[in-house]
Amino acid sequence: MISKFSLDDACKVLLSIKNTPPRELRVYSTEMPIDQNISSLPLSKKKLSFFLNSRPKPSWKLRLEKFYQYKPDLIKGWRQGLSNEFQNPDCDKPTKIIVDKEIAKIYAERVSPKTSSLHNKCYKTALRGIEEYLKKNGYKRTKFYQRGPLEFSLMNY
Repeated sequence: MISKFSLDDACKVLLSIKNTPPRELRVYSTEMPIDQNISSLPLSKKKLSFFLNSRPKPSWKLRLEKFYQYKPDLIKGWRQGLSNEFQNPDCDKPTKIIVDKEIAKIYAERVSPKTSSLHNKCYKTALRGIEEYLKKNGYKRTKFYQRGPLEFSLMNY
């Protein structure tokens, strides 16, 4: 049997949660903030997994920066902080970016287990997300339907 005192306490807690905006209810770990520590090299598997599984999902801008910190040879033509330079029209963008498909494999392994039916979906979503992010920043995919890496070249307007 529940006493009146504990029932009142439970009601107060539920009312405070109901009146709290959803943004404040999210709990983030203080181990690795999403927006900060972008320039820290190298990144461990554990921290990469923590970052990729954080809520709300980070943008592909931040994900590519973290993958570059994890293994710089996965993205050829990329440099530290390049995603922040895309916003500046006067920046010197690389003419070609080559993304190894191992990024999508790592992403799928970190987000969903291999035995899950979502593993292939996560793999394809990662490839699509990378392509759309680079397309938004002025790059066009040059080679299609190949097993090799994704190649993007800068579009001249």
